[in-house]
Amino acid sequence: MNRDPTSLRKGSGSFLYMRDPVCLASWAVYLLNRFALKPWLGPSHHFLFGHLDDLLLVPSVLPPLLALYRILNLRDGDSPPTWQELIGYLIFWSIFFEFFGPRYLHQGVGDWSDVLSYWVGGGLSWAFWSL
Repeated sequence: MNRDPTSLRKGSGSFLYMRDPVCLASWAVYLLNRFALKPWLGPSHHFLFGHLDDLLLVPSVLPPLLALYRILNLRDGDSPPTWQELIGYLIFWSIFFEFFGPRYLHQGVGDWSDVLSYWVGGGLSWAFWSL
């Protein structure tokens, strides 16, 4: 069986991993925001500077992680992410980025509105992946 996520074709429930349209769109939006919108509009646009990247966390990062797990035989099948996978990562990332990181790594600031953004982005992504 071919375990290379880059060679998967859409159909019969196959997940395209890094070639998934939701993943690719999230990368495109991130690059547009980072290199065009933020410099052009300036820091007065709080959503672009404070929450858009957080909203894109799940669709940008989960597909490559799942591809890695598939390559390492740690994930069975090529189905879209399950709600259990999604919830597990959302809990982990919420705790790590908003509690552990600021408190113990002295990186960032714990902001629960970021957690809300992670969960909204994850929920929207999962809704598309479940179609």
